[in-house]
Amino acid sequence: NYIGDILEKNIRYEFKPSDDIATQDFQKIRKLYTAGDHKNFLKAQKIFLKKNPKSKYEEMVYHMEAETYLALYKQENEKTFFDKSLKIYDSLLAKYPQSPVAERTL
Repeated sequence: NYIGDILEKNIRYEFKPSDDIATQDFQKIRKLYTAGDHKNFLKAQKIFLKKNPKSKYEEMVYHMEAETYLALYKQENEKTFFDKSLKIYDSLLAKYPQSPVAERTL
């Protein structure tokens, strides 16, 4: 199915290590995301976005959020998670139409 296909296409969120605070914060939430700690990732990414508005990681964080909601939908079969992911993907496609990961938002 379509959702399964999307979730099977693992995107690696890569970045250059740096000592700046936004990068350090991103590394922390990326670890939660990679570990599949969905609930804590969702809490932490909201804090990250408030603390680091318009950071160079903004697009990646929103993609990770959408993928987290898709994973939760797959686990719990709760339609609200699916709807949240679609809303985020629609927003990403509008804001970043030339993104290399835009294909995942279609």
